[in-house]
Amino acid sequence: MSELQTGIMLLSHYDADIALGHIERALESEPENGDAWKALGECHLFLGNLDMAQEALHKAAQLMPKNAEISLLLHIVHTEKSNQSEAVEYFSETAMLGLSAADVNRILGAIYIGMRRYAEAEESLQRAVDLAPKESRTYFYLGFLARKREDAARAEQFLLKAIELSPDDADNLYLLGSVYMNLVKDLPKARALFIKVAALAPKRFDVWNDLGLIYLDMKDFDKSIECLNKSCELAPTHYRPFYNLACVASIQGNADAALDYLEHAFQIAPDRICNNASRDEDLRNIWHDPRFMHMFLKYCGE
Repeated sequence: MSELQTGIMLLSHYDADIALGHIERALESEPENGDAWKALGECHLFLGNLDMAQEALHKAAQLMPKNAEISLLLHIVHTEKSNQSEAVEYFSETAMLGLSAADVNRILGAIYIGMRRYAEAEESLQRAVDLAPKESRTYFYLGFLARKREDAARAEQFLLKAIELSPDDADNLYLLGSVYMNLVKDLPKARALFIKVAALAPKRFDVWNDLGLIYLDMKDFDKSIECLNKSCELAPTHYRPFYNLACVASIQGNADAALDYLEHAFQIAPDRICNNASRDEDLRNIWHDPRFMHMFLKYCGE
């Protein structure tokens, strides 16, 4: 996957802080890519950087004029900045550009999830359901919202509805698998869904990473390594599969490999790894290795 594809996929998971670096690197090589500027604007909006969000979205609008989603994002930015006349102007544009009321509410709901304004997200998404009850994407976002709230039952309910309406949508299947894996702790159900997603969308690095984690929990180390290596191949600048390979190697007692993978992960996302490495029980076999301590001090400080 390209840097932009990786960034957009991470952004779809609302991992804006990690997506940001991938999208910025994409713009270094493709400075006139409107999709990249739009994604950059979304990242900054989700991170609360309103001025930078506005700047990026204005650039996206120049490159992709008459894009209703960009107009809606700019409406939110100007609303947050209390620029009421601009907010009204951009909202009016969305109607002129053909975005239906159901679409507006669905997109607003998705954006509010990224902004962690869950009550507003739920209100917008429920309005979207009322206006267009057979739109599977709305149920996907309702499922995502329920997952954020750690409400496994409601997440499953919404995602099963989304799958009923769009049986082969990889996003719906992946998110339900994630609910089964992380909230319900039903690994066989999660694995079955992830295998289906991998068949439908074999270039999704996230599903291969999560399959690797499931096989790790099942103590099937060979399959775990195979899946995690596949994830690394698809997204070589994303930290998660390298970090998880470090965990596998540590559990297997291979300190050299664990430290190599861990340093690679540190180089990509030091803040994320600093928050986890000294507390993750999967790495306990290398905690007292002097090389681990040196690495931790190098990237995290004292």
